[in-house]
Amino acid sequence: MCQHVWEEFQRQHSGKKIQDRVTKKLVGLVWLAAQEVAASRNNDTYQEYAGAALARMVSVERSTWLRVYSGHWAAFKASFTDMDSQALSEILSRYEEYQELKVAEM
Repeated sequence: MCQHVWEEFQRQHSGKKIQDRVTKKLVGLVWLAAQEVAASRNNDTYQEYAGAALARMVSVERSTWLRVYSGHWAAFKASFTDMDSQALSEILSRYEEYQELKVAEM
């Protein structure tokens, strides 16, 4: 899943120059975004990371976080949320098809 989100990000930003140190930090944020989305979906009391905490995690000032990273962070989380929703929708659809076949066979 992380690889898919990262490749999607690269496609969307092809031709745009991103500094190597920013790229390295973004790779880590992809992994962290996956973990955060999973945790938030599995735990009703989960509290999302604050921007200041995320800035510390990637060793940047809060202002840099807001200017450079926060948009990417939101996009990464949205990608994982979308993938999760699509997967659940597909599973539900297949389950419903299976149930219809079972009823038809009776």
